[in-house]
Amino acid sequence: IVGSPDLFPLDGALWFLLYDWLAYLFFLLALRHLSLKWLLVIAAISASGLWCAAITKNTLSFGTLWADCAWSIPRRLAGFTVGYILFRLYKPNGLLIGPRFSFLPVLALLAMVLLPVPADWRYSGVLQAFIATMVMPIIVVFGAHVEVQGTIARLARVAAKIALPVYVLHVPLIRTFSLLRWNFHLHGLAGIVLLFAEFIS
Repeated sequence: IVGSPDLFPLDGALWFLLYDWLAYLFFLLALRHLSLKWLLVIAAISASGLWCAAITKNTLSFGTLWADCAWSIPRRLAGFTVGYILFRLYKPNGLLIGPRFSFLPVLALLAMVLLPVPADWRYSGVLQAFIATMVMPIIVVFGAHVEVQGTIARLARVAAKIALPVYVLHVPLIRTFSLLRWNFHLHGLAGIVLLFAEFIS
């Protein structure tokens, strides 16, 4: 698809993996050798770029376009560096959060997904930047320090294993289901079943 403005015209979700790959490369060459002080400096600079992008564009959803590489790099670097700082600070059995609080990060994630905020709201970008730089790191800290057992622990392990493949495949899969639904003019029960399959996917 020559001339497309998208990095990955057939599967937009792959933009994330491209920038992840660049972040890993930067990690191998530089980040892992730096002291915590310099990691905090890089995190602060990249987070400033993330906030600047969010305020300028009123969104953080611009990763799939060639034209937005300059905005996507600080966004990705901020998340990666903050995550690495949290990893550096993590100590097994250092901070223990009881399992009764394990629902809090889940509620926070659901709130982000279901938050009834229109995309064209004038403060949408600011809200997204706040979530990316404040709420998400708190969720990661909870995820690293809440002890879960039994069924929840097993579900978490399965979710961890399938998260990346699901992310990579969900766009072409849902697009295919959607095309099938329209091309075969599926209505009634058949249409509902396929729509449900899209949602589950």
